[in-house]
Amino acid sequence: MSEPLETDYLATQIRDRISALSSEYYKHTMQEEFEDLHDRDGTSKAEMMDWVHDTLKRIYVLILAYLETQRLPVLAETFRNRYENRLDDKGFMLDAGAMPFDEGRDSYLYRLREFEDFLLAFRTFDIFREEKRISTNMLESVLSNSHLIVKKTKTVIKTETTVYKAIEWFLQMMYPEIIYSKAPLFPGKFKHYSADLFIPELQTAIEYKLVDPNDNPEDYIDQIKIDAVNYRGDDRYNLFYAVVYFRDNETHKLETLQSCWRSKHFPANWKPIFVFG
Repeated sequence: MSEPLETDYLATQIRDRISALSSEYYKHTMQEEFEDLHDRDGTSKAEMMDWVHDTLKRIYVLILAYLETQRLPVLAETFRNRYENRLDDKGFMLDAGAMPFDEGRDSYLYRLREFEDFLLAFRTFDIFREEKRISTNMLESVLSNSHLIVKKTKTVIKTETTVYKAIEWFLQMMYPEIIYSKAPLFPGKFKHYSADLFIPELQTAIEYKLVDPNDNPEDYIDQIKIDAVNYRGDDRYNLFYAVVYFRDNETHKLETLQSCWRSKHFPANWKPIFVFG
């Protein structure tokens, strides 16, 4: 493997592992908070911390290799000296440090944030872009677990509004600028259109559809396709999530729903999330 290709490969591996570590850790934390004991996926907090520790060690090796390919011996040596002899020290690697975290959500990822400081000088690691990608992954995790939030908040589902208002309450803790849309934002020829929720810091809009057990889900996907055609004209939003919330979890298979979505040829910036209550 030539050096440029090797460098690109290392950079990709680092970005992917940092993103995976942040999003998977947050997903587990959220599930731990919102799921009942019998609903959990079987991964205990101790097992998750072991995985975080192992992943941090792998990221360390990748970053060190990357710094060495950049012919920056002083920076590489500084990085090595700071962490090499403490990689197996779980208490150190998972220490929350002194950084003020948002409600402690990322406290066990303090070393990861330190690792990222050694990458700030490289254009290929656009930290702000990576933070946005990680934040988007977290958003997808929240939307995918809408049913757990509804359950935990004891929300009585009457309309679509009751569903996404419960989700809005939770998302406000992550994205303080979230907007519950009361006014249309996308202009049309004879009418205006609006999604249900907007997250300006992610340039993201969210549309919810509530499907009753006897309803045809394709009708709702068709409605979303109409939305996708008309949600234009506001450059502040370029990523759209369609959360299709089913009241039951037995009627429709996920694979069939995904196939139906693909058959409609949605724009690439529209993503479906199917939730079963």
